[in-house]
Amino acid sequence: MHEPEYAELQNLEKEGKCIVGVGRPTAKTFFLRVPISQVEAETGYAPYFEKGVVFLFFLAGPICLVGSILAAFLAFGWWGLIAVIIGFPVYLTYFASSSRGRAGARLISLIMLIAAVAHFFDSFLHPAVTRFILLYVLALWSARMLYVTATSFYRNMALMNAKLYNLMSGGIVLRHLT
Repeated sequence: MHEPEYAELQNLEKEGKCIVGVGRPTAKTFFLRVPISQVEAETGYAPYFEKGVVFLFFLAGPICLVGSILAAFLAFGWWGLIAVIIGFPVYLTYFASSSRGRAGARLISLIMLIAAVAHFFDSFLHPAVTRFILLYVLALWSARMLYVTATSFYRNMALMNAKLYNLMSGGIVLRHLT
């Protein structure tokens, strides 16, 4: 897309006459697989912060899940196996559903806030129980935020300039509202 067409697209988007949509899996893949040096060479923009945040969530989810498994055994002893048998498939299902466009971050963020407050105030008899809950909810939150932040960053970068838009155009869907 050339500069005049891109400027028109930006105006349409600002006026609310066009929606710039992004596929969540495409956005995640872009930040995890495309080297920053390639983006910088082609566009002049180096997304260090964006890639760092997405990569942080990419790592945090599995690390917190493993931590929650260990915390489940510390909190419940061998009964923690039940938490693992139930929790692992729930995590995988939640991770898969996070790639869908309608999956928002509000509810899981609220649950995470409640879990953090419960952990801070030591709401349960055994501190390991709140540790387990907090780590598990943090794993779910990280899975959701991986896709939410990647999508937000991808869309914002595409609207920065025409070179970035052209590089990322394969993952962009335009919907005109007029």
